[in-house]
Amino acid sequence: TPISSIEPVSQRPTLYRGAVSPDVKSLQGLLKLVQTETFDAHTEAAVREFQRKQGLVPDGIVGPKSWAKLDEIATHSVAAE
Repeated sequence: TPISSIEPVSQRPTLYRGAVSPDVKSLQGLLKLVQTETFDAHTEAAVREFQRKQGLVPDGIVGPKSWAKLDEIATHSVAAE
């Protein structure tokens, strides 16, 4: 996803297991997972691992802090290409 089309963190929904939406698909893409639009156990495990590595509370819920870290990493990845 081009950075210019990413919604501001404040407008992103909080995501957790059981959620089904295009936002989950975007999250899965950022985490380099198969994109299914369903926040399943595999997605939750990947989110917890990401949160642990980033020094966030590993609760498996993607809220403003997790979105901010994901965006920060996505921005750096695009800039490095």
